[in-house]
Amino acid sequence: MTVVTSVLDRTLVCEPVLQPRIWGGRRLEMLDKQLPPGEEIGESWEVADIDEGVSSIVNLESGPMLLSEAMREFGEQLAPHSRDGRYPLLVKFLDVHEHTSIQVHPDAEACRRFFPNEQPKTETWVVVHAEPGATLLHDLRQGVSHAEFAWHARHGTVRECLREVPVEPGCVVHVPAGTVHALQAGVMVLEVQQPSDSTFRIDDHGRLDENGQPRELHIEQAIQAATVADDRPALVWPDVDRFQWGACETLVECGAYRINRLTVDGHMAWNIGPGRCYTATVVAGNLDMRSRGWSGRLSRGDTVLIPQSIGRVGIHPHAPSTIILSEAINRL
Repeated sequence: MTVVTSVLDRTLVCEPVLQPRIWGGRRLEMLDKQLPPGEEIGESWEVADIDEGVSSIVNLESGPMLLSEAMREFGEQLAPHSRDGRYPLLVKFLDVHEHTSIQVHPDAEACRRFFPNEQPKTETWVVVHAEPGATLLHDLRQGVSHAEFAWHARHGTVRECLREVPVEPGCVVHVPAGTVHALQAGVMVLEVQQPSDSTFRIDDHGRLDENGQPRELHIEQAIQAATVADDRPALVWPDVDRFQWGACETLVECGAYRINRLTVDGHMAWNIGPGRCYTATVVAGNLDMRSRGWSGRLSRGDTVLIPQSIGRVGIHPHAPSTIILSEAINRL
């Protein structure tokens, strides 16, 4: 079997890239992630192709292959809608043992005007675990102006400006670039985002780095990047389309990507049409997935990449299962 056949004509399994974080913990073991002993792991990058981390495809007859190498070799044949020759989404789990920093990511306009070396970053969270009383911070409270936000950011009181949102498993939160936000202790989320690590910290709760120094803040950059929008809701309330095999919800459709949630309790199959490439992440249950070139058992926490050329995909749940389907569209 040739490398072309191996990469383009099968569902691809990637090895997670684990990322230690000062706010991380050990809860990713709940998803059967094999964490290194003694390390606080905040993120498990399921599908990644950025400078800070690249996934390795591990189910090829020819041996492991970096996703970046596969994209350089096959590009749009593998994943349409990539603008720079790299995989156009970053999909990861986050375990928030302690509060993340309060932060903001730039949008395309801010990058164009102020930050030519940065990339825009819109992201969406699907809550997969939440301790009782868990919350997150999302956007400015209604009526807070950009000038008020800037004053609080410079005086270390930015949290007073922010909206606190209770969450539970299954909640979906969309975070457009420019939205000030933070994940709070006790939540674990699946995050789908544009492939960028551009982050401006506003407040980091006084934490120190490994050298005993306060972690860097980017207050003036954050003020430039932050946007104010009173009509930006935190929680997504999708419509549900029901089928014989279960249900489908469109969670988010923005300029960069589309996310659907499938709740599957019976056999289903669909055809991957031209120009469509998916990551599929199981967030509940377990199932068999069958497609040309590969079949396997997937359980909670598993992610696969489904190239556009794969054709028909079959799903056979062993228990009611929930799958998050993400695809880049890049209509910006």
